[in-house]
Amino acid sequence: MSKTSQIPGFYKLSPKERVQIVKGFANLTDEEVGILQSTGSLPLDLADRMIENVVGAIPIPLGIAVNFLINGKDYLIPISNLATKRLARAWAMVPKEAVGGEEVVDGIVQAYAFAAADPYRAVTHNKGILNGIIAVVIATCNDHRAVEAGAHVYAAISGHYGPLSIWEKNEKGDLVGSIELPMAVGIIGGATRVHPVARAALKILGVKTATGVERSARGRWVGSKSCGAESAGS
Repeated sequence: MSKTSQIPGFYKLSPKERVQIVKGFANLTDEEVGILQSTGSLPLDLADRMIENVVGAIPIPLGIAVNFLINGKDYLIPISNLATKRLARAWAMVPKEAVGGEEVVDGIVQAYAFAAADPYRAVTHNKGILNGIIAVVIATCNDHRAVEAGAHVYAAISGHYGPLSIWEKNEKGDLVGSIELPMAVGIIGGATRVHPVARAALKILGVKTATGVERSARGRWVGSKSCGAESAGS
């Protein structure tokens, strides 16, 4: 079966004309088009409005993503799920009494140190983090495979696979944690807006933007087994 251009004659158009077509597809302002052209990735508020699957980085010339025929030839469209321009961050302080005392805090910090030093432990550490995050991603009908793949690559982006979260003890003996990872999620496109389960989940979460989904997902991090408490407290 031969492939055809989504937009007849698209490949014959000048780059400026292609930009105008993309602008119409996504209902972008001139300022927003300028952002895309200069950075090559999507700000959070634009991600909600872009065409399906374009929720992460776009390491390709603006305009190619809406078409498949370039200069008379078919090309694959290299969309990236490593959304490093859409990093989700969270911080938490947990009183030592809430986890069973300062001895347990020390155990959790030690479990983190193992994860930071050994990729074999870091994989389990990160799996625990994703237990909580992926639950929200699946409930909202986002692509959990993209989020999980991006998270593991980000964990190794320095060249050494390590933990996505950091756990420390403050001067009061309480547990302090932080996390940073890419979150390629949205609320428009695919099944997110039409699937009844996804719609119900968004309503329960009380979110109306991609940022809201991110906040809900990263909030699940503290409640998951990401800190190693299951081993530190045993």
